[in-house]
Amino acid sequence: MKLLKRKISQLLAFSVFLTSFLTSSFGFFLSQNILKQDTNEIINLSCDLIFHELNAKMESIEQTVKVISSYVMNQLIQVDESELPQAIAQQSNIKLANFLENAALSTENSMSIYVRYNPEISSPTEGIFYVRNDDNTFSLTEPTDLSLYKPDDREHVAWWYEPLAAKKPIWIKPYNNKNINNELISYIIPLYKGNTVIGVIGMDLNLAQIKSYIEGFENRRL
Repeated sequence: MKLLKRKISQLLAFSVFLTSFLTSSFGFFLSQNILKQDTNEIINLSCDLIFHELNAKMESIEQTVKVISSYVMNQLIQVDESELPQAIAQQSNIKLANFLENAALSTENSMSIYVRYNPEISSPTEGIFYVRNDDNTFSLTEPTDLSLYKPDDREHVAWWYEPLAAKKPIWIKPYNNKNINNELISYIIPLYKGNTVIGVIGMDLNLAQIKSYIEGFENRRL
C-alpha cells in the first residue's frame, strides 16, 4: 500500500517537474554540469517533500474510512445473519448519511464517500453515496446499480470487486470512474461478518486535484 502511494505521488510529481524542466531550462542546465547536478538534487528533494505531504493526505483518508467502518460494524456486530437484510436497511438512514457527509467535509481532497452493501443480502443499489460539488459541499447521489456491470468493468465497479477480491483494505489503482466522470484513486475497506460479505466502505481522491497541488508546489518553488 505504501509502495503504491509512493509510486502515484512520484509519478505525478515527475510528470510536472519534467514538463517544467524541458520547457524552461533543459538546454541551460545541460551545458553546465554543476547547475545540472544541483537541479537534480532539488528535484529529488522536492519529490520527497511532495511524497510526504501527499502521504499525509492519503493517511487522513485511510483514518476516516477506518472510523466509518468501525461505526457501521459496531451496529451490526450483535445482529444475527438472518436479520442482516433488515439491519442493513435500517442502517441506510439519515443518521449514517449525516455521519458520512461530515466525515467527507472534514477530510481534505476527498472526492466522494460511500457505504455500499452486498446485493445478495440487500438490493443492488443499497447504500449511501456522497459526491463533492464544485462549491465543496456534498450531495447525496444515486448509488451505482451493481447488477448492471460485470466484475471486470473497472470504470464502474472497481471500487466494489477489487477490495472484495483482496479481502483486505486497499488503495486501488487509478481508474476513470464513469459513475461520476472523474479519474480517481480509492481507499476501500471490505466489511465481513464471519464469512458473510456485508459490503464496502470507501473514499475517493480526485487525481486532477493531486496534479493541481503538485503544479502549485512547483510554482511556489520557482
